[in-house]
Amino acid sequence: MLPVNVPLPTKVVTQVLEPIDILAQFGADPDIDQVDAHVRHVMQQALDRLADERRFPMVG
Repeated sequence: MLPVNVPLPTKVVTQVLEPIDILAQFGADPDIDQVDAHVRHVMQQALDRLADERRFPMVG
């Protein structure tokens, strides 16, 4: 008999970031690649901060 596949309990942490005003930062005709890079950078910084706050790499 195979062991039962039961997922481990998971703690999910979320964070709501400040809105990004595309018009104010990039103008009326923004370069989409530049906006995409900026949004990804802001999100990655937030994920890195959340990861730094974790007690253990995989659990906690």
